[in-house]
Amino acid sequence: MAVMEGGDMTCPHCGGRTPIRFDIADARSRTFTEDCAVCGRLIVCVLMVMFSNDIGLSLLTVENLRLAIQQDDSPAHHLPQALAVLREHPLAKGDLYQGDLLSAVLTREPEVWSASPGLARDLRVIVSALVDLPVDIRREAERFLASGNRRR
Repeated sequence: MAVMEGGDMTCPHCGGRTPIRFDIADARSRTFTEDCAVCGRLIVCVLMVMFSNDIGLSLLTVENLRLAIQQDDSPAHHLPQALAVLREHPLAKGDLYQGDLLSAVLTREPEVWSASPGLARDLRVIVSALVDLPVDIRREAERFLASGNRRR
């Protein structure tokens, strides 16, 4: 097991310090989450490999991802990160409400999903496994699942 000791990270929410430790083999999508050791809020960690020996770590909040996705800022970059979070925390909360990241992802234009059918397929798997969703998110999920983004 190749474990990376990344030192401490500073929570974007409260400024608290949390140790970084993860198994590189488990960083499938190069995105993982940690709970802040001080405030307990979810932190999204994005592992970036620039060159073969150059590994960096970018810290985002669920809110950072939600805003970037709602503003259609680099969907090819942010949607895979958001889906990695949603696989582990389907109702991850940014600054608005429980599930606001899922809502942002579900309401992207059909063209986004047409350009990324693999991501659309991953989102269908995540959404299909969810039960007892809040009413508004359930409607968004039903619309997404009923759209033309089906497997062929």
